[in-house]
Amino acid sequence: MTEASRNSLEQQEAIYALGKVKAIQKKNISGEYFRQVKRLPAMVLTNGLGHSLAFLLASAEEKSREKSGHQALFEDIADWLRKLEVYPNKGEVLDHMMKGSMSTYIEAQNYVMRILTWFVRFANAYLDSEEES
Repeated sequence: MTEASRNSLEQQEAIYALGKVKAIQKKNISGEYFRQVKRLPAMVLTNGLGHSLAFLLASAEEKSREKSGHQALFEDIADWLRKLEVYPNKGEVLDHMMKGSMSTYIEAQNYVMRILTWFVRFANAYLDSEEES
C-alpha cells in the first residue's frame, strides 16, 4: 500500500467515524455508545472480532434493538466492513465472517482496529460519558 492510498484510507476512516459519532450525539444512546466504543478495542484484542461483534449484537437484543448503543456500534462497524468490501454488501457480516477465510477475518479485524482509533478519539471529543442511556 502506498503512502498516498494509506493517507486516503486514514482520511476515509476519520470522515466515517466522525459522521457516525456526530449522528449518535443527537440520540439518547450516546452515553451507552461512548462506553462501548471505549471498551471495544480491548475486547477485540482479547476475544477477537467475531466474539466482540457477537457480544454487541447479543447485548442489543437484551435491550430494545431500536434504542441501543450496542446495536448502533455493531451496525457502524458492519457498514464499514461492507464499505471496504471486506464482506459482501448482502447478508449478515457475522455469517460471512464465520464462513470466510482466516486471512479475510484478520484483514477485517485490522480494519476495525484502525477505525476504532478514530471512533475513540471522536467519542472522547463529542460524546458525554455520563449521559444516561
